[in-house]
Amino acid sequence: MQSHSDVSGALPQTQSYQEIAADFEGHIRRFMKKMKFKGVDGGPTFKIGGNQIDAVGIHERTLFVIECVLRTRGADQPLRAKIKALRGIMFDVKKAVHSEKKYKDVEEIRFIISTTDRVIKKEDLEYAGKIPPIYIWDGNLIEYYRSLQRKVGQYAKYNLLAEMGVQPVVKRELRVPCMKIRVYDRTLYSFFAPPRDLLRFCYVARREMARESYYQRLVERRRILSIATDFLNKHGVFPNSVLLAFNKPPVFSSLGRAGGVMKQVMGPKGSKAQANIRLTADDVELGVLIFPEEYQSCWIIDGQHRLYAFAFARASADQKISVIAFDKLPLEEQARYFLDINSNQKPVPPDLLWDLKGELMPSSRDGVISRVVKELNDKGSLRNCIYLPAVGLKKPGKKLLKFSGMCTDIKRRKLSEKQTEHMQLVSDKNPLYRRNPDLQVQRLSAALNDYFEMVNEVLSTEEKHEFWLQNSGVAILVALYECMLRRIGTMPDKQELRVYVGALGKTFRDQQDDVRLLRLQCSSEGGRTELTREFVSKIASLLGDQDFSIPGASAAFERRVSRFEREFAGFLVQKLAESPAASGNWIRDRIPPGIIDRLVQSYGKLPDDIAKYLTLGECNEILRSKSNWMLVKDAFVRGPRGFPSEDACRIALEYVTEHRNAMIHKRPLRPGYSDEVLRDAYFRKLGRCLTETIRETSGSQADQLHE
Repeated sequence: MQSHSDVSGALPQTQSYQEIAADFEGHIRRFMKKMKFKGVDGGPTFKIGGNQIDAVGIHERTLFVIECVLRTRGADQPLRAKIKALRGIMFDVKKAVHSEKKYKDVEEIRFIISTTDRVIKKEDLEYAGKIPPIYIWDGNLIEYYRSLQRKVGQYAKYNLLAEMGVQPVVKRELRVPCMKIRVYDRTLYSFFAPPRDLLRFCYVARREMARESYYQRLVERRRILSIATDFLNKHGVFPNSVLLAFNKPPVFSSLGRAGGVMKQVMGPKGSKAQANIRLTADDVELGVLIFPEEYQSCWIIDGQHRLYAFAFARASADQKISVIAFDKLPLEEQARYFLDINSNQKPVPPDLLWDLKGELMPSSRDGVISRVVKELNDKGSLRNCIYLPAVGLKKPGKKLLKFSGMCTDIKRRKLSEKQTEHMQLVSDKNPLYRRNPDLQVQRLSAALNDYFEMVNEVLSTEEKHEFWLQNSGVAILVALYECMLRRIGTMPDKQELRVYVGALGKTFRDQQDDVRLLRLQCSSEGGRTELTREFVSKIASLLGDQDFSIPGASAAFERRVSRFEREFAGFLVQKLAESPAASGNWIRDRIPPGIIDRLVQSYGKLPDDIAKYLTLGECNEILRSKSNWMLVKDAFVRGPRGFPSEDACRIALEYVTEHRNAMIHKRPLRPGYSDEVLRDAYFRKLGRCLTETIRETSGSQADQLHE
């Protein structure tokens, strides 16, 4: 349609408003074709009932009529006016559709406004939902379904149709043999079903759809194909059940209860042994389960990658997947099951977990932190600078701060607790702490907002862009703020913030290291900790304020173990490089592939001097290879100061590594590793062995790392 309403952001100077509008309309038509709609048409000369239509498409007997709406500076018109205008032509369009031959099979029409806006006002959504309804396709929805279509193909369309309230014309009833079970107050169904049929009925509450109560993450095509090719094509079945929840009640036709049924089971072939098995579960029924004949009849709580993988596997017609399904489980409870299942599983993105904690557990410690970071993203100098899964997919090329990173930084520094990280005296109190969760969110977010406003004001644009408003820089800023709280004892006012941030800026400008080297140093928690200590020390010196510091005996051990880590990695890499390599490439022969992949992923390529970036744990992993261990054995298992055996040395190295990791990552020690006296004894012995070996090989007066 000829008139278009607005999009945030200025238009490029090289295109007119009309050209951009035409591009957007073409984009929507291409989207419809990708989603396999039929009869896709529209454009400046396309009309129905005398009304110009931007885009149309057909699914079975439903016609989709779409008006495309842009928002640009200088053309700010309320979306409500566009909704009202579209309602005004509904009658004429419907009348014309029913009289045109090409639409003779159309029985229903969905009217849609597609806009580049990503955030739609609540009142506009409510107005659009009134009778007759207008469906809104915002920028998030279009981008989300384009991404989903690339990953799962035709099955993305069923999810979109469910969003639009469209139901299948041709009813394909899904019936499966099933066991119905009552567990406490829940009804569950256990069955095997054809995965391709399930995909027509299943829907996923993905967080990227920007619905507050949605909880899943977007599927990864690479992971789907990996499951399909590496597992299903080889084994034909996946041992884990997919977890579903029925959105609409299914029909269960009972064949009777299992309790009291006696079955005689023969033993192994050739054996005379028999066993009588009594099915005594009175709450178990056997029967047939009939799915509701709707696209959105059930929701996938866990197992979406497994289910979609069957669509890409070489599946036979009778292939089945194991399913456990809840009868009537609200979204909030689905999300809790999702959290319980995935909190201890690696694949779930930490951004999503932190996001959900704020929604589902708002009064918990982590929930408060999540809400604080969301407040920072809503206002002040960090507004819209943090990636939140709830606002939709990340835009390519736009660098946002990691939501999980900021939450972890605040948690690590204990900014929401009674005492912050380095408050050691009983009299030390965190001035930002409030018992009431809502007041805590308000207080902490306001304090951090003031801090980042000062950072934004004092530091230059280049300094912020290159380092301080990147993930590593923000982590150090949060650590420095904790030091301010401990030093001042009250919430810093603007003048105090200006003093410390000004000193930080001067220290940063005076330091000699290239910014790229600082970013590399911050690639590990140990490196960030070391750099934070350097900035604290320099700020204290500049201000003549020696009470501005990071105290604690653990800090001394952390510094010593960081030095040992670098020396140990350098020694190990030297030994590996000097050894013969079968392939001619000692890195490929000696370094585990997982470590190489991490280094490449972190730095874009394999660093020239990998010794600078290997952690103590990775060195330990390298030495699990017997051939690698033999290269350094003489340094640690020999002489009066050496360990009595290889096993004794490995235990010592593992013990020190555990303390290093627990300290760096701020997590509890594993059971059996809590003895600090033993830790220090092991550390001294490892340090002395390494120091003696370096002295002998280099002839230098190496520092005593263990002192």
